Amino acid sequence: MYDYTGVARSRSIALQEDYTVAGLICIDAQLMKIVLRNLLDNALKFTPRGGLVKLSAKETAVQVVVEITDTGMGMSTTQLGQLRDEAQLTSAGQDAEGHTSTGLGLRLSMRLVHRQGGNFQVNSEPHQGTRISLIFPKEHLPHHE
Repeated sequence: MYDYTGVARSRSIALQEDYTVAGLICIDAQLMKIVLRNLLDNALKFTPRGGLVKLSAKETAVQVVVEITDTGMGMSTTQLGQLRDEAQLTSAGQDAEGHTSTGLGLRLSMRLVHRQGGNFQVNSEPHQGTRISLIFPKEHLPHHE
């Protein structure tokens, strides 16, 4: 998040963090950095001035959920369908400044999360923002007696 404070400040976008998770997940740290950078880049790109981008994590008994939430432009059901359809590669939308986006970063992020045994969920509505959830099973360490 620290790397994004300057960009957020220049666009008057509030950044929030909320993660105090103790659960252990087994992932490739370098791949996860790519995923988080892609998702935070998108959140900032698609959130208009004065908006909010939040990175949070929570856990249950069996999983850890990392979420990136924004108050940005959101996506239509058609755009969400195109992201999930490997055959489709058309414009996924326009960012807050009117630049066209293909959705490639989201697709790459989905693949990298799935490759690590995680689940990737996107909840979004036009003009209502987007919440992306990365869901990973917790690692259960053996008890030593």
